[in-house]
Amino acid sequence: MIKLSDELARELEAKFEKSRELDEPARVLAAKLINERKTVDDLKEDCSEELRERVKETLLFTANQPIELNLGQQEEALSALEKRFVQNPKHYTRPEGAKFAEVRELLSKNPKAIFSLFTMQRTGGEPDVIEVTEDAITIAECSAESPDRRDFTYPAAEGIAKFMSGEIMDSESYHDKLQKIGIFDAHSRSMLKTSPDILAENEVLIGDRIEGEVIILKGVLGGERPDQGCDPRIGFRVKFALSRK
Repeated sequence: MIKLSDELARELEAKFEKSRELDEPARVLAAKLINERKTVDDLKEDCSEELRERVKETLLFTANQPIELNLGQQEEALSALEKRFVQNPKHYTRPEGAKFAEVRELLSKNPKAIFSLFTMQRTGGEPDVIEVTEDAITIAECSAESPDRRDFTYPAAEGIAKFMSGEIMDSESYHDKLQKIGIFDAHSRSMLKTSPDILAENEVLIGDRIEGEVIILKGVLGGERPDQGCDPRIGFRVKFALSRK
């Protein structure tokens, strides 16, 4: 497993940047794995070990530019969101001020955001609006239970969120935004954005709902460190913001 440290992160990111032109196959494979809810272990046996390692690095430290979606994929993501607006899911109530027409317009102008929406939808996150302010609209994964990405360490989760052109949900967004509009994680938990000082203690922040009360706690993922093992109940939610200015 890769232990998260600033030094190692810089080393791997520099390595990836130097070989970006050669890693297009790895980027495509990484997107395919995320879209099909698979892991690196599901790659075909004829996939070289070198390519496997590049896919892992791509998931952890991919470039910020999203893979371009075709028109069909863009419409798939937008249609799923529109359907959610029309049907109004039972486990939450969308915040006031969220209008699909505006959200669609903002997404259509932002390829990075629509790529994030697409990957959220494809991986079971059921993205929707969780906050509307004068400056921005925040979209996050609103599935009743934490999305079915349960076999990831914190470094891998952070890398995948980055690949999805978003970020892991932080404790404030989880406690004061998401859980204020509905009931989430009644039978699961969500790994939350964790500061380096907490990671240094070999712990991560975890959001949970216990007997109706939303709590933020510190814990490990099943192994001795955040980069070892995983609790099958713990997933992670991704979010991103759309500027209204």
